[in-house]
Amino acid sequence: MTDWHRAVERCEILPEALQKPRSLFRLALIHDPNDSAARRHLIRSELEGIEYSVHELPYGVLYSGGASVEECGIMLDDLQQLGALLQLEGLTERYRTVVEYARFHYQAYRDYLLNHPGRGFAWLLETGTWGTPPERPQPGCWS
Repeated sequence: MTDWHRAVERCEILPEALQKPRSLFRLALIHDPNDSAARRHLIRSELEGIEYSVHELPYGVLYSGGASVEECGIMLDDLQQLGALLQLEGLTERYRTVVEYARFHYQAYRDYLLNHPGRGFAWLLETGTWGTPPERPQPGCWS
């Protein structure tokens, strides 16, 4: 095995910011905005990230750990970008429930962190402070 192959295995030839598939798909779209395959792979990657971020509900929203106020903002921005990708691929309706579910919980979790820390996110959802949460999308809706 060559040094180059070892470096590839350890991702030493890519900056850390580009070592995630999501980043590589974004880079591919910067290079070629009409690359439908890269756009679809990015959509799938984003949907997997959303599914991970909400899998602990009603106890909290995750980022790399429990999401911070700033990370909720990042995820909300990512949802907006995902909406544009879905529109370009004609998939907006297919994933509408996933996007609405995530948006509701990202916004509510950010509000919880800012205004109700210590009470528990499940409490915030149970009290209806944010209204009635959307129903969780069915398993097949995430990909």
